[in-house]
Amino acid sequence: MVLNDESTWPPALRDKIAEHQAVFLDHELRCTRHPPPTPFNGRRWDGIIFELSDFVEPYTLHGYHCTRLTDGEIADIKSEGMGLP
Repeated sequence: MVLNDESTWPPALRDKIAEHQAVFLDHELRCTRHPPPTPFNGRRWDGIIFELSDFVEPYTLHGYHCTRLTDGEIADIKSEGMGLP
């Protein structure tokens, strides 16, 4: 599963996200519009996040980097693994 390529995500996960698309859009709009278009429903939001967590639980995150890696850095990580800077 490649995080920035939705075509690699399990179909069940994509379906679950699509099912809650309106809630995600509402949340995004709440973050960008003042006043927010709707009141925040924390219980609903938390419930959806927990549902999604259940879907991704069987998968292992092999690596994560908060900046764009160069092709050389990617090759090094694939061949030698992650290391301290």
